[in-house]
Amino acid sequence: MTLSVQETDAIQPRVYATSINANDIALTSPVFIHPTSNDAICLTAASNTDGAAVEIEDCISGFAPQSWTVSGSSIQIFDNMCLDVTGGSSANGTPLQIWTCTEGDTNQLWTQSPGNLIRWEGSCLDLTDGSAVAGNIMQIWVCTGGPNQQWVLRPTTTMPGVPPTPMNIQLTGNAAKCLTPSSNTDGAAVKIQDCVAGSASQSWIFSGSSVQIFDNMCLDVTGGSAANGTPLQIWTCTEGDTNQIWTVFESSVQIFDNMCLDVTGGSSANGTPLQIWTCTEGDTNQIWTQSPGNTITWNASCLDLTDGSATDGNIVRLHFHLFCFSLFHQLFVLKYCFGDVDAALALHRRAEPEMDAYNWSGGAHLIDQLGRFY
Repeated sequence: MTLSVQETDAIQPRVYATSINANDIALTSPVFIHPTSNDAICLTAASNTDGAAVEIEDCISGFAPQSWTVSGSSIQIFDNMCLDVTGGSSANGTPLQIWTCTEGDTNQLWTQSPGNLIRWEGSCLDLTDGSAVAGNIMQIWVCTGGPNQQWVLRPTTTMPGVPPTPMNIQLTGNAAKCLTPSSNTDGAAVKIQDCVAGSASQSWIFSGSSVQIFDNMCLDVTGGSAANGTPLQIWTCTEGDTNQIWTVFESSVQIFDNMCLDVTGGSSANGTPLQIWTCTEGDTNQIWTQSPGNTITWNASCLDLTDGSATDGNIVRLHFHLFCFSLFHQLFVLKYCFGDVDAALALHRRAEPEMDAYNWSGGAHLIDQLGRFY
């Protein structure tokens, strides 16, 4: 499933996409699609006609040829034009185009997989020759997972260098429980706790493919083990560390190959540790959503930093409460980070100065992004 992002609105949240997954995407607002390595260049349709090339150009806010939406397994533009593999050829180097959307047309069916890859059959959307030069036409290539195949979706209202409105995340079915590290130290366990509005120990952001808290602590798989039941912790964020590379879908948060963020035993008791487990569709232990108040909840428990500590290794836990309060250690926000080559929408612990500056809320999306965030 694919996680979506909701921008807080006084009347009605607006949904944005942060990741793509066949049969599960429904985005009502446009997004830019850009390489993770360069947030200033965007996927662009050369014109609004069948067969128009798909290339990269400098991102321009509100520019229709760069305003993509996702519906089911199609990636659309201009209302009814779809990202399309020319001739349906699976040969490396086949250029991309747009074409009138046709239900069931296999040339237009796309999915997302961990690592921010956008897949078509066994191939991936690929930045031709890895070149970020304007006018470069996009292609498909056998999936390698390289930086030329890693893509990010972000609202077209957000431009490089401009932070987006913060976002909140909850666990589906229990908006009072939040993901919470036990402290702010390396190795701190991640558990569920009662959501407390404003809690620093529950304030996460998605940065690239990492899920962060306390500025530079990341959600981390203990020991890097992909075995079922491996507990989660927080650890100082390390670029490229596979223990910290997450993909956020509509209601799940995944790592490695088909392993999901999971509530141990399905218990909503305060202090229940978080683990990874083989992803199982419909498993309520693995279904996470985002809620207003910058909290991430599951089954009435909130993601919570144990003792509000931002030290490496602090456990993130679930804490039960009838309501998720706006305590500092339970506030999480999604924001865009543009300071590095892997810039993306990120789930960040909400900083005190940001309390009123931004308000993101997310529906059935990421804690991937939550993540990346995307």
